[in-house]
Amino acid sequence: MSTVWKDADIPKLIQGTGGGPVTIDGTPGFGLMDWNDALQVGDQDHGQVILGMPMLTVQTSAFPNAKVDSVVIVDGKTYTVRERLAYGDGGNTKLFLGTATA
Repeated sequence: MSTVWKDADIPKLIQGTGGGPVTIDGTPGFGLMDWNDALQVGDQDHGQVILGMPMLTVQTSAFPNAKVDSVVIVDGKTYTVRERLAYGDGGNTKLFLGTATA
């Protein structure tokens, strides 16, 4: 089952669950930072390597141009987008981030 949210409600939902201000390629908005397991390498002969990496959930329509290599600023730390995945009905996007720089 997929949750469908009204686009106008998403910023309040993100803020209400601990989200805060973020900037992606100079565009301000809100996002929810989390630590998530991410598949780094996998093939049929050697298994998979899974390691934790920061993940930012954002409203898709607020950041329609977010892409791999976009610059993300959260809590004064700068990250680079490593992967972008739609979530649920596509109203939210999960951005998997590289290591933060100060």
